[in-house]
Amino acid sequence: PLNIAGLGAPAKRVAPPPPIEEYDIMAVRAVVQKYIDTESVLMFRTSTCRFCDRVNQLFTEKVGTDQFRTVDISDRPDMRAELAVISGRTSVPAVFIKGEFVGGAN
Repeated sequence: PLNIAGLGAPAKRVAPPPPIEEYDIMAVRAVVQKYIDTESVLMFRTSTCRFCDRVNQLFTEKVGTDQFRTVDISDRPDMRAELAVISGRTSVPAVFIKGEFVGGAN
């Protein structure tokens, strides 16, 4: 069978993420909120997100690396869960400007 860039190949099964272990919700939420409240331009990201890479490149070109902050939450499912509560979204990148959630890469 024809297989161009994965066409015609069976779909790969992806394991679901591991369950989040118990954590101190209020403490983690406070850490996430402190980043949001103290950084003028902030992006929560993961290390494997190509959309995060795009936004990072855009910010670097437009405002310079010293004008924004990125927080990698790849290994922090607790922070990602609390970010979802705060922003109403589970996807990254999650961009905040002057404390206001403005969206992601779309």
